[in-house]
Amino acid sequence: MGKLRFFLACLLGAFVTAILGTLMSTHRVIEGSVALSDTYAAKMTFGTRLSMMGQDILGLGPILLILVLIAFLVAMGLAIILSRRFTRLALPIFLTAGFVAMLVLFRLLKFATFNVDIVAGTRDITGYILMGLAGMVGAFIVYRRYRKSILAV
Repeated sequence: MGKLRFFLACLLGAFVTAILGTLMSTHRVIEGSVALSDTYAAKMTFGTRLSMMGQDILGLGPILLILVLIAFLVAMGLAIILSRRFTRLALPIFLTAGFVAMLVLFRLLKFATFNVDIVAGTRDITGYILMGLAGMVGAFIVYRRYRKSILAV
């Protein structure tokens, strides 16, 4: 039962991370496009922005969810092992694991695709940091769902 609970906690954390990461990526692309042209900026209504975000959540979201889930299963597993050894540092360990999991995920994706950024929002350091922060939010959710098991051991 513990493995199922761990998987479900990682799935929930990965889901939130994928949604946040997709929204941040979409926003960065929109803002980059608006900065290029005043004509494009005039056409970028609130409804258009919402439509683009919805399309990205439906298109990129499921793919990102699978990738983040794989990264989270590894990172949160390691975080649990470390947290059982250093119980007072459990929360910082989980947050760091979530941040690093996202950085490693996107660097590996870039490496595997011959230096092409698969997610447009990660084309610079700001995008990587934002994805890392999304990973921290997801890791916090995993921590909250799983912390009693960590502290019980």
